[in-house]
Amino acid sequence: MWKEGEHTRVSDWTSGRYPNPQSKTVELSQFGIPVGSEVWVEVHAIAGKTKQAGDHVAYSPDSDDAAWYKTTGTTLIYSIKLMN
Repeated sequence: MWKEGEHTRVSDWTSGRYPNPQSKTVELSQFGIPVGSEVWVEVHAIAGKTKQAGDHVAYSPDSDDAAWYKTTGTTLIYSIKLMN
């Protein structure tokens, strides 16, 4: 997800289903996100809740940095934390 002006945009990308503990890497350049936009993740637990990360980062396609979000908990009670 990203904020573009006053609007929140959502991509149609999905990581698919996978059990913990696994990780996925997403290259944001494929979504046409404007430079400097706030970006964050949304997580949907199967048979559970959908949550958005509270921590947002600024998108910079020229940066070597990556935002690493970690999700922990159970299907109904979990948290999303920006780790770096």
